[in-house]
Amino acid sequence: MKRRAILGLGATFFSGCTTGYTTSNSRTKDNDELVEDQSINISERRCLKNGDPIHDAQISISNRTAEISGTIRTHKPCVGLTVVPARHEMKNGSMTDDIDIDIYFIENSNECSWCPSEIDYTATVVFNRLPSSIDLMHIERKPERDVTLRVGPISEKSLGT
Repeated sequence: MKRRAILGLGATFFSGCTTGYTTSNSRTKDNDELVEDQSINISERRCLKNGDPIHDAQISISNRTAEISGTIRTHKPCVGLTVVPARHEMKNGSMTDDIDIDIYFIENSNECSWCPSEIDYTATVVFNRLPSSIDLMHIERKPERDVTLRVGPISEKSLGT
């Protein structure tokens, strides 16, 4: 049973290196769970010949769903991406409904050359109830220094709930 769970998790994190793949991770509804479901889809990958790659994103909210459209800077174009929403703030000993959403890169077995790269993506996060605010962060790898950085917030959305 544990082996199946681990294999299923691996499929979520390491699926595909081609344009247009989607990863999804449904969560069980729980009163303490703010996030019900999340997914990410890569629409384009590119090495940049001129100029620096950018981080950019926009968040739109409809009902209980955040739609995120963005571009993440990566160290090579063939990495995968995953979306990881998490509560981030404590007040008076309790978790708040202010959350960070991190877009992580995932190394996979597909080889490609290292080059300054951008990956365009769309991500969806479905909430059990809307958070008070959302900060979108990108995780970036600096291979020349063997460092991974958390960059952002790339985009912020205050919902005032």
